Amino acid sequence: MLRSNAILYFDVYEFENIIEYYLGQQSYTDAGRAIEIARQQHPYSTDLQLKQAEILVAQNKLKEAVDQLDLLSRIENSNSQVLFLQGKVLVGIGNPTKGVDYFNMLLNLTVENRIETIEDITAVLLDAGEAELALPFLEIAVSEDPDNENLWFDIAYCYDRLDKVPEAIKAYTRYLDFDPFNDSAWYNLGLIYSRESEHEKALDAFEYAVAINDDMSIYLLSLAHTYASLENYPKAISLFDEMLENDENNTSALCSIGECYEKLEKWEVASAFYEKTIILDPENSEAYFGLAVVLMETGKLFESLAHVKKALKYDEVNSEYWYGLGKIYHKLGSNKEAIEAYQKALELEEDDVDSMAGLAYIYLETGEKELAYTRFLSCIEMAPEAEFLVQAAILEYRKGQKNKAIDHVKKAIALDAEVGNKFFCECPEAKEIIDHI
Repeated sequence: MLRSNAILYFDVYEFENIIEYYLGQQSYTDAGRAIEIARQQHPYSTDLQLKQAEILVAQNKLKEAVDQLDLLSRIENSNSQVLFLQGKVLVGIGNPTKGVDYFNMLLNLTVENRIETIEDITAVLLDAGEAELALPFLEIAVSEDPDNENLWFDIAYCYDRLDKVPEAIKAYTRYLDFDPFNDSAWYNLGLIYSRESEHEKALDAFEYAVAINDDMSIYLLSLAHTYASLENYPKAISLFDEMLENDENNTSALCSIGECYEKLEKWEVASAFYEKTIILDPENSEAYFGLAVVLMETGKLFESLAHVKKALKYDEVNSEYWYGLGKIYHKLGSNKEAIEAYQKALELEEDDVDSMAGLAYIYLETGEKELAYTRFLSCIEMAPEAEFLVQAAILEYRKGQKNKAIDHVKKAIALDAEVGNKFFCECPEAKEIIDHI
């Protein structure tokens, strides 16, 4: 019709099919032209008005879509497609809670195809990053259709995003009962185990992911890092080397190999990999920090200081780097600067036990015993290690708080008898309480 510049008649359903085709092709200009002609021929068709609203939503013209849908809702207040689009538009303009109200109205009206409707709703919410709002809909769906594998994957994703770890693990495991060869599910499960420091379980999950799909370098990278977390550095290095066979300039792999050799105390080899990383990526903060650690361990403190400052130049909100800076300053005897660095690390990560311990030992050395004591107590809250318990006990005993000292020494010996007995070596005058331990 357009090519011949003629006016031909099309029925409403024919226009709907034409528009659906263009929407499917994401040809929104053509869809818009089609709806313009359609509305001229059928000005009172609510079906075509609805299609016009769909086009506006697809074009992200959400405010115009709101007006069109408000008009339609006054004509057909229980039209499921109108309710769905109203909810979708509200989510799109940043009012997801109000959008969910419309989705709930839609679901209350839906008897048939409920699962498909819920899948459409949750797709909108998940695309907008609203996992918390999507989850109740998915829980309804999975209660009605417990064998729907796609629902289990989405519900696992939501639990994962909301840090509901046991539920996420259970949901991914249930999904894998349906589809044991889904590499993405195995990978996501591995990530959860890694975050929970369950590295053996993470290892199994990542190995399955790699076995199913060895083209995904991120899977191999995660597997290699897991071996490193388990202190199997030779195996980790071999996997990183495998990555370098496909991409010799992979800075992530190069830097990780450097870290493995650092853990193995092969300082020269570690330095070589860190330096190569920096040549390829001059702003790689991890490589600068790795070099700083190597230089510190080999006694080159001023060079180490320069490199940790470079690391902070490119990543100033990394608490580990600030801790490293504090440690180097402490070794150099610059206690004021060390304290400032440790405090900055704790501002960024309040549970940084290493920085808290760093402060405690500085205050202990400078005779500020009360400050040292409170820091050791904080360390015990974060990580009740035998060393911290012993240091707190020594300070308590010397303050005359013998019952507290006895309690902390008992706990220290239960954790590590050798470290616990350090109390009596450093505090020989405390032998009077030995019978209470």
